Amino acid sequence: MLVHWSRYNAAYPELEMIMKKKNTAFQSFWVIGTILLMGVFFHEGSMMKVAAQGIKEPNPVRQIIDQDMSQPLITHQEWENWKDLFLLDNGRVIDDQNGSISHSEGQGYGLLLAFYAADKPTFDLIWSFTRTQMLLRNDGLIAWKWDPASTPNIADINNATDGDILVAYALIAAGRVWSRSDFFDAGINLINAVQVYATVSFGGDIFL
Repeated sequence: MLVHWSRYNAAYPELEMIMKKKNTAFQSFWVIGTILLMGVFFHEGSMMKVAAQGIKEPNPVRQIIDQDMSQPLITHQEWENWKDLFLLDNGRVIDDQNGSISHSEGQGYGLLLAFYAADKPTFDLIWSFTRTQMLLRNDGLIAWKWDPASTPNIADINNATDGDILVAYALIAAGRVWSRSDFFDAGINLINAVQVYATVSFGGDIFL
């Protein structure tokens, strides 16, 4: 299903300007951030509940990424509880309501939460699994479904754009705050692939 880009740029006119310009790192960064300022809610027994929050400030992501990250945004106990429920030792985030498969959205949630928890080793672990086991498509997008019961484990090579954007956002945020150019560059490459391969233009409008 195509989602009209005006769903976002009606509220944030800068999106239209960004999407019409040639990509740069910061242009891509603002696109991700405006779409994806997420509120994360923990719930035992379910994978994750995520709700988009109303964005009132013009540069919400800049506020998150430029703030003092010396203190985690989620508590240590919350993060440990989530890891106990959903994270395996190899960096695979499981969907316990769907046969313990992994998907790009879940990997993105894990990366974002690891960033919020200021847990660099776990971020590295989740990204390593995502990069080596799921980032296998020739176009730079992530295969959305990894199934432990399937051979090969990639049970569906198609991408899920929400998962791609979640992963890209977490990588860019971590790259900037932790001064990791490898994360930042990987996030930019991923969101550029989303713009090239997962959006279409029709009648002067952009659809995702």
